[in-house]
Amino acid sequence: MAVHSDTTDTPRNRSFDLHSVVVSYEHRADRCTIYPRDRSHYERLETWLSADRDAFVSLCEMR
Repeated sequence: MAVHSDTTDTPRNRSFDLHSVVVSYEHRADRCTIYPRDRSHYERLETWLSADRDAFVSLCEMR
C-alpha cells in the first residue's frame, strides 16, 4: 500500500490568532468553539471547531 502526500496543502508554518467561546448549558455539557479571529462572520461558518469543554486541556498543563 502506497502512502500519498498531497503537496498542494497549505503551509504548516502559517500563523493566525484563534478565539474561543464557551457556551454553558443547564442540562448537557458546556461546549467550546474555537475559530480564527481574523475571519468574517461568513468565513467562520467554514473554519471552526466545537467540542465539549472537558475535551480541551490547558496548554500549560501539556507543556
